[in-house]
Amino acid sequence: MVVIGISTGGPEALKIILSEISKNFPIPIVIVQHMPKGFTTEFANNLNKICNLTVKETKNNEILQKGCIYISSGGYHTKINKINDNYQIEVFDAENVNGHKPSIGVLFKSISENVKEKVIALIMTGMGNDGSREIGDIKKAGGVTIAQDEKSSVVFGMPKIAIEENNIDYIVSIGHVVKLLETILLDG
Repeated sequence: MVVIGISTGGPEALKIILSEISKNFPIPIVIVQHMPKGFTTEFANNLNKICNLTVKETKNNEILQKGCIYISSGGYHTKINKINDNYQIEVFDAENVNGHKPSIGVLFKSISENVKEKVIALIMTGMGNDGSREIGDIKKAGGVTIAQDEKSSVVFGMPKIAIEENNIDYIVSIGHVVKLLETILLDG
């Protein structure tokens, strides 16, 4: 599974990355983009028009499927839980975490606790520290962690903190994200 946390500058960055992913991408992608309630449905629909994979907004209790990209519902948190042999989305309302709802930290924490298969976590452009520390938990649990570089970030806040805290395995420009994902997946 791939998980992405992104904020300021995210919509354009996601258009670039997600439109480059091939239709044969073998695992699901779950994204927290800081957006308020009411905006993520249209955002997912717009991405769906330009992507090779199906893009949709997260729905509570939905089972993750390969070939799908899930955008966290605005105004709600998203967690991933293991149910038998499947991973299930949990969408819920709660207080802001790290100043946000949806919170990257909430998603990343659930991944580090519940997903034991290969995980690739990306922290990308955005201000603040949401997810910057929790991505380290994914790394400690055996996941591969990636940060967007300063040059290609609109705001180099979240990636910078994650890098400074030694939570990152790779630092890449936006133009090299998909190639790195493919390389990591091929290497097993």
